[in-house]
Amino acid sequence: MIYNFCEAELEYWFPLQASLRPVLTGGVVIFMMVAAIAALWWKKRKTSKASSNLPQPAHHADINYDRMLTGIEKLNGKAHCLLFAANSLKDLPVTVPVQIALRLAKSRKCLLIDLDLKRNAIAQAFGLDTADDAPTLKIRSLPTEFDNLFVWPAAHFKQQGHMNIKQLVERASRQYDQVLIYAPYLTTLADRRQIASACTNAYTFGNGNNNRLTQLLAACKCPVARTLSIL
Repeated sequence: MIYNFCEAELEYWFPLQASLRPVLTGGVVIFMMVAAIAALWWKKRKTSKASSNLPQPAHHADINYDRMLTGIEKLNGKAHCLLFAANSLKDLPVTVPVQIALRLAKSRKCLLIDLDLKRNAIAQAFGLDTADDAPTLKIRSLPTEFDNLFVWPAAHFKQQGHMNIKQLVERASRQYDQVLIYAPYLTTLADRRQIASACTNAYTFGNGNNNRLTQLLAACKCPVARTLSIL
């Protein structure tokens, strides 16, 4: 009797299992689709949040980011390492290189190098942890929340105790399509000649007092693509 009961039970279970299999399979597929949609939504949310935390474009008289981007693209690869330079912080806010880097990263792999040694501004703009005691801090480019956009924070130069921009740019040229260098007070940096010599083109910023800066770039054979002013 026991055997017959088990046999009857099995005869009932196997057809039931077969009938449930399409339902279970469909449930798994639906779960995977929902999980994928949730992951995409979360990534988009993080990117949107990161965008809202970035410095917003400043109001100024002579800077049009789309026009700058067009100008960079017209250089036809002759601006692989592009320098954003000024005599002082007030002449070149961090907004400018950040906005250009975001636009360039939409179509190419981009590295943004920060030479604002006083503030470590680029890392702060992207919310990157570069504290001296950060356990994961390594001397390497740091990924941002944005595809194709990486940052070399100013904190790396302090941690290394020296700056070899030429070597860094040479390595970056093999890994990135575009290298941008943010140097808001270039003329006061000890390695200003090495920095200018490593770049293929420059955008200079100021209000008409750029003689020292333009002379430096000319001596280092770094062509000025355009001079702009910030109000």
